[in-house]
Amino acid sequence: MEKSRFTRSVVKLLLIIITVWILTWPYIRRPENLLLSGREPYYHLQEGTLSFILSFLNHYTGVSIILLAKAVPVILGVLCILLFYEVLRKAKLNYGLVLLSSLILIISPSFIYLFGTLNAYAFTSVLFLLAFHLFLEKKEVLGLMMFYLIPFFGPISAIIALLLLLIYSLKNKKFRLFLIALPSLIMIYLLPTRILPSYNNIIISDFGGRYGLGIFIILLSLFGLKYLWDKKYRHLLIYLIILSLCAFSFFDVKALAFLNFILVGLAALGLISLSKEEWKSVLIKQLTLLIMIYGLIFSGLSYINFLSQDLPNQEILDMIEYLKTVPEGRVFSHGSREPWIEYSGKTFVTDKNLFYTNKIDQAMATINSKKIRYLWIDSEMETKIWGGEEQGLLFLLEYSKNFRKNKINDYVTLWEVVENP
Repeated sequence: MEKSRFTRSVVKLLLIIITVWILTWPYIRRPENLLLSGREPYYHLQEGTLSFILSFLNHYTGVSIILLAKAVPVILGVLCILLFYEVLRKAKLNYGLVLLSSLILIISPSFIYLFGTLNAYAFTSVLFLLAFHLFLEKKEVLGLMMFYLIPFFGPISAIIALLLLLIYSLKNKKFRLFLIALPSLIMIYLLPTRILPSYNNIIISDFGGRYGLGIFIILLSLFGLKYLWDKKYRHLLIYLIILSLCAFSFFDVKALAFLNFILVGLAALGLISLSKEEWKSVLIKQLTLLIMIYGLIFSGLSYINFLSQDLPNQEILDMIEYLKTVPEGRVFSHGSREPWIEYSGKTFVTDKNLFYTNKIDQAMATINSKKIRYLWIDSEMETKIWGGEEQGLLFLLEYSKNFRKNKINDYVTLWEVVENP
C-alpha cells in the first residue's frame, strides 16, 4: 500500500540516520581513528579517478584528504539507500517489502564494505541506481549519461552495468537504450584505469570474506527465490541478473556488491513469505524468524567489528611514514602490502619463490635481478607464510650478513639489503 508523502519523508529521514550511524561506526571504533581501513583506499589516495575527485574537493573545500576519504563514501551510502528505496517504490512493489529490503541492505556486510571504505564500486553503484531511477522517471537521456561516467571507475563495473542494462532493455523492449550506451565501452580503452586485485576471494563475509555476502541474506534469498519460482518464468529477468553477476564474481569477487542489491530484496521477500506460511508449530516458526532476524543483525555488527579492527594499524602507518624518508629503492613484500608500500612513494615488488628459498645464493640472485633494496616483513606475514617459524627467507634474514634491520617496531620490520656484507 502506498504511503503518504509525510510518511515517506519520515521513513527516508530514518533511513538516512541509520545509514550514517552504521557507516561511521567502524571509524569511531578504530583505535587509530586517523587511519583508513583496508588496502584499496591507499591505492585510491594516490592515483585514479577517486584520487582526482578527492584532490578536487580538497582544493575547493580545504577539508583534509583523509577526512574526505572517510566522508565521501558515507555520503554516497546515503544517496545509495535513498535511490534504492525510490527505485523499489517506483517499481510498484509492496511498501512493506520496499522498507524491509532497504533496512536489510543497510545492515548487509557488502553494503557496509561498499560505503564504509573508499572504493570505486561505491561510485558505480550510485551511478547505476541513479541511471535506473532516471529511467523510471522517463528521463532516459540523463540516465544514459550515467553509463558514460561509469567507465571512469573501472572496466569491470562498466561491463557489468552494460550487461544489466541489456537485460533491462530486452525485458522492457527498449533495446535502443543499450545501443546508445554501448559506445561507452570505448572509454575503457581510452582511460588508464587499473584493475585492482581482490585481496580476499571468500564469498561469505561471515567466513572471513572482505567483499562477501552475509550468510543469512543468502539463506533468506533462497526462500525468496522459492516464492518467485512458484510463478515459474514470470521473473526470468531476476534469474538472468543473478546468474550474470555470479559469473562475473569469478573474475572479480567485488562484483558481489552488485549482486547484494538483488539478494537483499529476495531476502526481504523470503522473510515475509516465511512469516505468512502456516507452520505445524507456532513456536518453531517464531524461533526460526527470530534466528533469521538476529542473524541478519549479528552478521552486520560482526562485519562492523571486522572493519574497525582491520589493518593497517598504527605500526603499519608508522612504517609507511618511515618509508617516505629513506633513500629510493624497491621494497619486497607480500602482494597484499602493495597499496601501503606504493602509498609511501616506493616501488613495490614481489616474488613468491623468494619467500621459501633457504639458499642465500638463490635469494640474492632474485634480489639483485629485481633490484630489491628493502624487505617489508610483518607479524601477519610471519604467521600466514611461515607458520611463525624461522624458515625460508625469514631464516636468511635473521642469520645472513646480507641483510640488516633498518627499522623495527612491534608489528613490522624493514630489512635493508647489504651490498658488501
